[in-house]
Amino acid sequence: LNLGLVDVNFYVRKESVKEHRNKRSIEEKETFRWINSYRRVNQLALDNPESHFVYVADREADIIELLNEALDSKINNINYADIVIRLKHNR
Repeated sequence: LNLGLVDVNFYVRKESVKEHRNKRSIEEKETFRWINSYRRVNQLALDNPESHFVYVADREADIIELLNEALDSKINNINYADIVIRLKHNR
């Protein structure tokens, strides 16, 4: 049963950064917004243990850092947000 959206972000891409993407930390990359959004939904799940939260993301969120974040949440928390990602790569 879908009761609504709990976190929505609108993003306008900035001009291209010349620095190679592998040299920037994840916090400096555009894709970090997916991790921030998952953290907000996960906090809601922790604050509302009687509810079941599912984080749904597009294939742009198919990054190992987000998958690690979700795995850590599952291991360390009793109540966490499940995650569904439209994958970009065959895993």
